[in-house]
Order: sequence, then structure tokens, then C-alpha cells
Amino acid sequence: MKFSITEKSVLATLVFYDCFGVALTGFEVFRYCFNLKQKIKDLTLDKTIKVLDRLTKENLIDTKNGFYFLRKKSSLYSQRINKIKISEAKWKILRKIAKWFSIVPYVRCVFVSGALAINNADHESDLDVLIITKPGRIWTARLGFLFTMQILGKRRRRIDEVAINKVCANHFISQDSLEIPYHSIYTANVISNLVPILGSEKDINDFYDSNSWTKEYVLDNKNLNKDNLRTINERKIFVSIKRIKESILSNGFGDLIEKILKSIQLNKIKKNKETYELGGRVVATDKQLEFHPRSAEAKIIRQFNEKTKKLGLTEFINQKDSGLNGAILS
Repeated sequence: MKFSITEKSVLATLVFYDCFGVALTGFEVFRYCFNLKQKIKDLTLDKTIKVLDRLTKENLIDTKNGFYFLRKKSSLYSQRINKIKISEAKWKILRKIAKWFSIVPYVRCVFVSGALAINNADHESDLDVLIITKPGRIWTARLGFLFTMQILGKRRRRIDEVAINKVCANHFISQDSLEIPYHSIYTANVISNLVPILGSEKDINDFYDSNSWTKEYVLDNKNLNKDNLRTINERKIFVSIKRIKESILSNGFGDLIEKILKSIQLNKIKKNKETYELGGRVVATDKQLEFHPRSAEAKIIRQFNEKTKKLGLTEFINQKDSGLNGAILS
């Protein structure tokens, strides 16, 4: 049976999330759908459902109660239902914590990432976030954020720590360098799955626009990620305190503090053995601070290539990772 590129893309999307053990709803397949080299021009939710129905009739995938998954993977359905319930509980916890994000100087946007972003968290999952900061103040923003989480008892300190419902701030990006330069189908999915919870619409859109390269891999569905139920309404008192802090540090004194805090944090990062682990990436520069020393990317891409090859999805095989070359330090 011959399939269109849209049908192959929908199937490849299910294959990719199968590597994570995730069953998807029809809407999620549409939202996360692959679009290599922008070959799909007119995909809609209705068309996605029709494609899924055809793939089901051709016995390439199975479905249950509006969820779709690969053949003989029906156990993913009950697992996903349970993880959605867990995720909703974690979203409530995160929203309470996130009210304090507004008090941290130089934080401009916060996005939820990882398992929680796609409502697939398990009981032991932490709360992953990506943070956009003011240029020239990324080290100050990071320390301020970590200190605030420490005070709240919600900071994840180590990669091997059991950190149930603790905030893992594993990626900071300066507003003057918003593009994530590590391109791959895996990274494109991470970015497209982000859920913005704090920040102006302009700042959020600037981030997505700066990472428009993701459209070479996935559909441009950024607007579907903006969930008003997840957005945090900033407390005026916190915003006022934040502005006072920034006004105090908006001069040569602030520049000096930034240099000192960079020196302290960078020295600690360099001494950390996790920084130099193989198969991951740690970036510590004035533009980006990324901490993924044990990334799952290589494993997921290897599995994806194997599964797409078996299914004859030749357009999707031979995907490469984004460059897991260990430490990149300034």
C-alpha cells in the first residue's frame, strides 16, 4: 500500500513518541506532527484524524478511546491515562511554585519542558523549566532563580537526586541569543513541546521565531502550546520587588556582580564531574547555560532510526543527534 508523505509523517510521529513509551491523542499527533523539509503544507486536525483512521485500517497502528499507538502496544493506553492524572497534579504544584518566578531579577520568560510539558510525567518526575534572561545578566538570573527555589525547598541540586516535584532549571538562554544551535529532530521536538507559563507574548514569540529552524522537522504549531490555563498571573508586589532589584543592579555595580557570580558558578561547573560525562551536553557561556550531561537524545534517535527503517519510512531514517560533545565552557 502506497502512503502519502502526510501519512508517513503521522506514522513517524507515533514511532518517535513510542520510543518514549507514549500513546498520543489525535490532537497531540496533529500538534507534534513531523514535517521534514516542510513538505506538508495544509495539515489540519480533521485531516490528521482521517490519516490516523486509515493507518488503523491498514493495521499499522492501534487505537483506544481516542488514543493512538503502534501495533501490540495497547499497554501504553493505560499508562498514559495514569500519567495524565499525575501530570495534572504536578501542574497544580508547579503553578503554586511558579508564582515566585516573578520575583527573580532578569527572568523574562519561563517555559515548562520535559515530561510535564506533554502531560506524561510519572510520580517521581521533577519539574523541568527553560528560562529566558535579560542579556548580560544570565549568571545573576540563574543564581537568583536557584536561590529562590532553594528557599522554597524546591530546588533540584544533583542529577542523581530523587527530586519529586522539585524544579530542575536545566536551561537558561539570553534574550540576545535565543536560537538553540543544536539542531536535530529530537531538539526540534523538545522546543515545539515547550509550554510558556511566564512572559510577554512578544518575548515568547521572539523565542519561537528565533528557532524557526524547527520547522524543518516539525509543524509550526507554536500557538497550540499557549495554554491560558497554564499561564501564571504575576503578582504586582513580586514584579515591583523584581524591578527594584534590577534598578539597583542596572549599572557598573551590577556588571561587577555579574562577573563575580559568573566566576563562582563557572568554577563550580568546571569542578563537577557530571560536566564531562560522555553522551550528553553541558554548555556554560554568557549566552546559554544548558545542563544535560546524561541526555536521552542519542538513545531515542537510535531507536527511532531502527523503527522507521523496519516500517519502510525511508524519509525519516538516518537522523543524527544534535552534537552531544560534552562540555562547552566559556
